[in-house]
Amino acid sequence: MAIGTDLVRQLFITNLKVDQGSFDFNKQFASMCVDLISKAQFSNQIRNKQDPRELFIASSFLFTGYEVFWAIKNDDKNTIQSVIASIEVIFDVKPEFKKYDKCIFNTMIFPTK
Repeated sequence: MAIGTDLVRQLFITNLKVDQGSFDFNKQFASMCVDLISKAQFSNQIRNKQDPRELFIASSFLFTGYEVFWAIKNDDKNTIQSVIASIEVIFDVKPEFKKYDKCIFNTMIFPTK
């Protein structure tokens, strides 16, 4: 077991018992991300034209879900690629700007016949 997953597990356990504020949003970071999303929408790198604040919130909670999955499965190599691929799906990133074609977990959840 890696120290990273152990640390994250303890962080979740501690906050499940009593909210320590570990998962509270940093307003300055959130504002910076919303600004970046807006700029990417304006330049058509991101084709999803939903409110950038909503996209930030959705992607933030998506990331937290992957963080839980990573802590449970201790799967370093697949998680980062899947986070990026999933955010690319939410944002509807233009193909020429995509880093990954699909989430690596697709074949685990929907195996090909």
